[in-house]
Amino acid sequence: LTNVNGTLFFNANDGTNGYELWVMDGGGESTVAGPEVVGLGVADPGVAGVGVPGAGLPGAGVAGVGVNPPTTPSELGLIDIVVGSGASDPQNFTNVNGTIFFTANDATNGRELWKTDGTTGGTSLVKDILAGAGNSNPAGLTNVNGTLFFAASDGISGVELFKSDGTTAGTVLVKNINLFAASSSPQSLLNVNGKLFFTAIAAFTGRELFSSDGTSAGTTIVKDIRLGIDLGANPSQLTNVKGLLLFTANDGTSGTELWRSDGSAGETFLVKDINPGPLGSNPTGLTNAKGVVFFSANDGINGFELWKSTGTTANTLLVKNIRPGIDSSFPTGITNIKGNVFFAANDGTNGTEIWKSNGNGAASGTFLVKDIRPGALGSNPTSVSNLNGLLVFAADDGTSGIELHRSNGQVAGTVRVKDINPGAGSSNPANFHNLNSTLFFSANNGTTGVELWQSSAFGAGTVLAADINPGAGSSNPAFLASGATTLYFAAGDGTNGNELWTLGNPLASALTAGFSALSVSAVSELQPLTLTLSPSTGRGNDLGLLSPSTERGNRFGTLSLPQASGLTPHASFSRGALAPGKTTDIFDPSRGAATPIGHDASTRLRRLNEDSEDRAAATDKASLLLTLRSLGDLEFYELESEGKLKVES
Repeated sequence: LTNVNGTLFFNANDGTNGYELWVMDGGGESTVAGPEVVGLGVADPGVAGVGVPGAGLPGAGVAGVGVNPPTTPSELGLIDIVVGSGASDPQNFTNVNGTIFFTANDATNGRELWKTDGTTGGTSLVKDILAGAGNSNPAGLTNVNGTLFFAASDGISGVELFKSDGTTAGTVLVKNINLFAASSSPQSLLNVNGKLFFTAIAAFTGRELFSSDGTSAGTTIVKDIRLGIDLGANPSQLTNVKGLLLFTANDGTSGTELWRSDGSAGETFLVKDINPGPLGSNPTGLTNAKGVVFFSANDGINGFELWKSTGTTANTLLVKNIRPGIDSSFPTGITNIKGNVFFAANDGTNGTEIWKSNGNGAASGTFLVKDIRPGALGSNPTSVSNLNGLLVFAADDGTSGIELHRSNGQVAGTVRVKDINPGAGSSNPANFHNLNSTLFFSANNGTTGVELWQSSAFGAGTVLAADINPGAGSSNPAFLASGATTLYFAAGDGTNGNELWTLGNPLASALTAGFSALSVSAVSELQPLTLTLSPSTGRGNDLGLLSPSTERGNRFGTLSLPQASGLTPHASFSRGALAPGKTTDIFDPSRGAATPIGHDASTRLRRLNEDSEDRAAATDKASLLLTLRSLGDLEFYELESEGKLKVES
């Protein structure tokens, strides 16, 4: 018997399944006052459990009430701040050196600052800033070199700038910026190379740009951009571009335009009057891509189109007039992937679709990636996000409703990941969050309501992570954030109200069935796959793979995997050692042995089919980086640059 944070794990025989692993949370009700951590279900290898959508992994199946592999019962936890049906409504999760700060209302102290390490003992109120039942309403939580900055009201100074080191004594007012009015209301807090920038309302200036080093003396206005009593330049869109602050502001003459600052008044100035005159170009969506900021703006001639800037007048340029004429293409969701930007735009012909740009306005530099929904209606992509070099987003292809899609920037590589809500209905994926190369999000499959899902951006790797509110009810996961290996979010299970939930360390299923001369570790959707193969007894350094043929030199073999989550059960490798400089042909048995899908291992492994992108595979003298994944509905394995396949001498 083993106690893990109040949950009992033990080995037992139920008379049907033999001796297996069981878990008990103490009868389902906590006798401890305060935050309650509740585990779900029973871990029973190889046996599907009550409420599990789909079967477990053969040989390493995971059962549990409402939990889908790879989530194990001990990983999913509820921290019930308001015990019972009340709701603390946690929000604003922010990671500061492994401690998650957030705001919550415990029904006694009002909405205040809290912190957690994902355990019951490590979840606590940091400070009742506005003493009593009133709300200090902390907002804009921002980490600056290990110190949390935020705006809050102590009931005396109004809404002002605070900071916290996670202790009651160390949670203090930084400065009462607006002494002669109710509040300075700090907004748009941003860390730029260890210095906090934000906007605030000072006496007689209106909303302007401020900076702070965490001291009262070091918290000052950067520049009164729009002179005059209480007018204010209303800076917004604060963006860190290699240590330079770019933002939008209105000086009262040029309208809202692009500005820059290094934190000093003398070096805070208008970058370019894109739309000359008082109307302004109204830049939006400022996004840094390797030192170049991309944004949408209206120059008064071409409508709202894609622009770029390095922070100088000469290098602030229209990238492309995607929708010719005065009409606008309205670029939105601008997302950086390795210096290129993806975004949604409407060219007036294809509707709003995914576009890609490297900053060059030529046809080869800025282009429509794919007309996902042919015709003028458009697929209307939303939640555009970067998942480790792949673009993921929600879109409507006109057939499957609004579902999860991915793109590598090529037509063939832009596909629907999975029809989560089968048919014309929409699963409406939202609240995207990347934790260790896995996308977590909320979606509705039409059966379980809006619940927590996870995806590797490939079909078989897209599964219901947990049915927190069992049945057709929705838990509505929101405010997703993460520590090193733990997901934090707010959700309601239908019993305890909207509370703090955690999803801990990912499952490390062995998946070793059928392997020979092979060890496997850390196999999961959330961790790199490491395969170590012993050398063959044949001539040279060829690898001795599972089930080698009788071919001379033991140069042919097949690496077999058990069927799990609908994946293709095996893929074949042949011809030569996986080593730098050696050509290795890799075959997929389902496509026929005559169809090689490999390439020179020292360069890259070619794509497995039309829907996967080429990925460089870095190698050294003894290793080749790779992973095994399924590709959407085609269920083929892909070799990528994660994990290690290593020859042991």
